[in-house]
Amino acid sequence: MPEELIEAMLGLAKQAGVKSWWHQYGDLIPKDFDVYVGLEAAAAKLTSYQPELIPGLLQTPEYDRELVRRIWPHDSAEEVEKRVQIKAQRQHIVTRRRRPVILDVVVSEAALRRVVGSPSIMAKQLRHLADMSTRENVSVRVLPFDAGFPAGVSMPPFVVLDFDETPAGVETEPSDHVGVRDSKNPTAPALIFTPNSWDSFTTTITPAVAPSGT
Repeated sequence: MPEELIEAMLGLAKQAGVKSWWHQYGDLIPKDFDVYVGLEAAAAKLTSYQPELIPGLLQTPEYDRELVRRIWPHDSAEEVEKRVQIKAQRQHIVTRRRRPVILDVVVSEAALRRVVGSPSIMAKQLRHLADMSTRENVSVRVLPFDAGFPAGVSMPPFVVLDFDETPAGVETEPSDHVGVRDSKNPTAPALIFTPNSWDSFTTTITPAVAPSGT
């Protein structure tokens, strides 16, 4: 990530008065990810699409722990728990009393059906997802298999962060379009989203409902 971009992002987070709690976790925070965590905490709204996994801000500790153990198989039990704590700390922006972040999430049906850990872990995760979707600041929708590809292409996971005006009155919200590029294929053309195209993408998507039998 270019140094000037990092400085700009850090400045934005500082203007929003975000407390840098993540520094206490040291090397457990991946390089440059601390910048994203600061921006995430400062954002007024997050718009996200996740084709394979439950969005991080809506994961249960048990679900997250299973993922952590597979991503970092050589971590000690203490390191695993610290990584789970990092995720739990990030999730506070959704449930905090003062100005909770607005979370607009689209999840592929695959993420709901793929078992992470065990059926009991998934049952608890799906109940949690359904419960969180009842909050006024949280919208969870599901892209069903039979919807095909609403945008005409296979969509990579992405998160778009929107910001309110800074204390100095400088508008920090992005422009009316955003380029989304697959991090695993950086040379591929970026997908361009506008408010209208996002609405078009989500027209065939249904609201999440509590899973039956859980």
